[in-house]
Amino acid sequence: MRLSELTPIKQAVATYAGRAEEKLRAQGSVCKCLRVSICTGMFNHNGLHHAQGVGGAAVHD
Repeated sequence: MRLSELTPIKQAVATYAGRAEEKLRAQGSVCKCLRVSICTGMFNHNGLHHAQGVGGAAVHD
């Protein structure tokens, strides 16, 4: 499924990061930084390609 609207992409990233956080906590691990990278479909030979990433400090309670 191809996503082109920003809201569902933000929701998908938040869900994925939340699951990763749960797994880290379950195994007693910690994370200092989280990096998210998003890119266009590499198998789309007819369109433009774009990739971008952002990193930030992990927030903990």
